[in-house]
Amino acid sequence: MPLAIHQRFRTLMTWTSLPAVVALVVLLSAGIYADHQNSIVAEQALRVDVAKEMNLVRANLEGNVNGDLQLTRGLIATIVTEPNMSQTRFAKLAKSLFREKTQVRHIAAAPGLVISLMYPMEGNEKAVGLDFRKDEELREAALRARDTKQLVLAGPVELKQGGQAFIGRFPVFLDPDRPTETFWGIVDAVIDIQKLYEDSGLLDKRLSIEIALTGKDALGRSGARFFGPARVAEDNPVTAEVRLPTGSWQISAVPKGGWNATPRNAWILRLAMLIGGALVVVPIVIAGRLFEQRHKHYADLRRSERRLAQLSERLELALDASQIGVWEQDLDADIIYWDDRLNEIYGKPADGKLRTFEEWSRSIHPDDCEQAKRDFAQGIATGIYSSEYRVMLPNGAIRHLRARAKSYKDGTDHKMVGAEWDVTADVALTLELERAKNLAETKNAELEAATARNEHTALHDSLTGLPNRRHLDTVLDRQAATVSTAGSGAALLHLDLDRFKQINDTLGHAVGDAVLIHTAKVLTSTVGSADFVARVGGDEFVVVCSRDISMEQLKQLANRIIQRLRQPVPYNDHQCRIGVSIGIAVDGGRPIDPTPDGQRGHSALSGQRPRTQSV
Repeated sequence: MPLAIHQRFRTLMTWTSLPAVVALVVLLSAGIYADHQNSIVAEQALRVDVAKEMNLVRANLEGNVNGDLQLTRGLIATIVTEPNMSQTRFAKLAKSLFREKTQVRHIAAAPGLVISLMYPMEGNEKAVGLDFRKDEELREAALRARDTKQLVLAGPVELKQGGQAFIGRFPVFLDPDRPTETFWGIVDAVIDIQKLYEDSGLLDKRLSIEIALTGKDALGRSGARFFGPARVAEDNPVTAEVRLPTGSWQISAVPKGGWNATPRNAWILRLAMLIGGALVVVPIVIAGRLFEQRHKHYADLRRSERRLAQLSERLELALDASQIGVWEQDLDADIIYWDDRLNEIYGKPADGKLRTFEEWSRSIHPDDCEQAKRDFAQGIATGIYSSEYRVMLPNGAIRHLRARAKSYKDGTDHKMVGAEWDVTADVALTLELERAKNLAETKNAELEAATARNEHTALHDSLTGLPNRRHLDTVLDRQAATVSTAGSGAALLHLDLDRFKQINDTLGHAVGDAVLIHTAKVLTSTVGSADFVARVGGDEFVVVCSRDISMEQLKQLANRIIQRLRQPVPYNDHQCRIGVSIGIAVDGGRPIDPTPDGQRGHSALSGQRPRTQSV
C-alpha cells in the first residue's frame, strides 16, 4: 500500500509543477480550516439553541417557585393578627391557597419552632409535633430564617412523612410596629419536587437537552448538585442563574447528543470544497496555465477587497446607528485613537488627534476616577476590560458611560481595542424605577400597619386593652367548632363589679376608669396564661378557661379574684373599694352554642345541664 501511494505521488509530480502542488496544499489546508470553522459555527449555533431551551425551563422554575412562596405570605399576614390561631382556622385559611395552581404539597406552622398547625393533615401526621430545635437537619435553616428575619429556601430535603421537597421557611414576628418584635415561629411552605419538575418542564421527554441543577439550599454554584447527571457539568455546559426569593440555583445544560455531533451541512461543505479544489487544481495539472492561476488569485483578491470594503462600510453604519464609540490604545506608547463618535461622547472636537491616558482621566468625574483607573489596570492584567463611570463634558454636563475592551498583541506591540456607549438614559430610568419601587413598598407597609391597627382596635377595648365582646364571640365560635370536632369543652366566669356605679357617680368617670383598668390588670395577672379575659360591658368581664380545670379549681380561681379585687384601689387622695359577683358556667360535654336564643350580645356556654355557681 505505501508503494502504491509513492508511485501515485511520482506520477503527480511528473504532470504538475511546484506551484500546482503548493496550490493543492493550500486548498487542502483551507478546506481543513473551513471545516473546523464550520464546526465552531455549528457548535455556537447549537449553544444558542440549548440556551433558548434551557432559559424556558429556568423561567418556569423561577415563576413556579416564586409563585408558590408568594401564596404563603397572605397566610402569614393573618397569623400576625391571630397568633393564637387554631388548627381549624389555619386549615380553613390554608385551604383557600390550594385553589390556585400551585406545586405546594402542604403548609405547616411551628409556633415556638414546634409544628402544631398543618394543612392538609391527612398524610402529614408524622410531622406534627416536630421540634426544629431538636432536629439536626432542620435546625440550621429554621434558626437562620429567625435570625435573618428573611425567607430561607431549603432543599431538597427528606420529609419525615416520606418523600422529598423544597421547603420555604418564613419567620413570623408579631408587633411589627413596635421597636422590639416578638418572634412567633416558622411557617413552612413545602413544595413537591416531582410536581415542580413536571410543571417546569424538567421531565419533558421532548427536551433535546440534558439539564443539571446545582445549589442545594439555594446556595448557587457553590452548593451541591441535586438534579441531573454529573456529566452535564463536565461537558462545557451552557449555564444560567435561577433567581429565587433568597439565594439561587445554577442551571446547566448540554445537548443530548453532545457537542461533537457532526454539523448537518458538513458533508455538503466538504463536497463543495472538493469540487472547488478539483476545478482549481485539475486545470493547472492538465494545462499548466500559470497565468490563469495567477489571474484567478488576482480576481479572488479583488473580491476579497470588495467584500472587506462592504464589511467595513456595514460596520461603520452599525456603529453609527448604535451610537457606540470605538477606541484603540497602544499600551506601551500611551497613545489612544478615538473615532469621531467617541469624541462626540466626550464633548471633544472630531479632529482626529491622538489622545493620552492622562487626557482620558481628566474627563472622568472625580468621584469615579480612581475606580475607573483600577478597572483599567485590572483589564490590562486580565486582558478583558469592563467598567462604568461618569464623565464631565466641557459644558459641565455629566454623562454615564459603559466601556468594554480586550487586549491583543500586534507583533511586539501590546494594544487594547474597545468600545464605549452612553447609558445616561438607562441610569436615569433605573433610578426612577428604584424610587418608584421604594415609594410603593413604603406605602404598602403603611397600609399593612394601618390594617393591623384597625383590626386590633376593632377587637379590643380602648380603655383596658382587653379583648372586647366581638373578640369574645370569635373565641366562643372557635370553641364551639372545637367541641363539635374534638369533643373538648370550656368553662366561663362572668364578673360584675359591685358599687361601680356609685364610684362613677360620686368620684367621677376618671376614678371609674382607673377602677376598670385595675380590674383588668388583676384578672390578667390572676388567670392562667392560656385563659382568655375580655371586657364585655361597662363593668362586666368574662374569663374563658379550658375544660381541663375542675369545678373546685374554678371556685378557687374565683375566690382569688374576689380577694384581690377587695383590696382598696388608691386614686389621688381616695381609697376606692369595690366588690365583684362571679358566675361560673361549665359545659355538660355536648356541643356548645355560643349564642343561645340567637342573641349575639349575650354570649355564654350551654350544654347538658350546665353547672353554674355564684361566688
